[in-house]
Amino acid sequence: MNPTINQFPDQPFNRIALAASGGGFRAATYMLGTLAYLQHIKLGETPLLEHVCYIASTSGGSLTNAFYNESLLKSDSFEQFYQHMLTFLDGDTLLKEVYQVLQEDSCWENTDK
Repeated sequence: MNPTINQFPDQPFNRIALAASGGGFRAATYMLGTLAYLQHIKLGETPLLEHVCYIASTSGGSLTNAFYNESLLKSDSFEQFYQHMLTFLDGDTLLKEVYQVLQEDSCWENTDK
């Protein structure tokens, strides 16, 4: 290895990749916190989140990844996305929605689902 060669990019953080793990709601919440932190930290005047060009995810991390990418496609602000995720991750709200689906007969009529 030649010590005279600069091994670091001239402009670090221009292209950021993230990996979001599985683990259900904890993973989804952790990924939401990571995205919020990257939105808060700036490179110059630009949030680091705007430099993220790739997100790989699995299981719980994919929930946040999917909602985040949907918000980008809809041109929602980060705050709109964040509030939407907080509502989604609220256990009481989620349980109420699950119970509504379980009690709705029409959801169970098509056995091919």
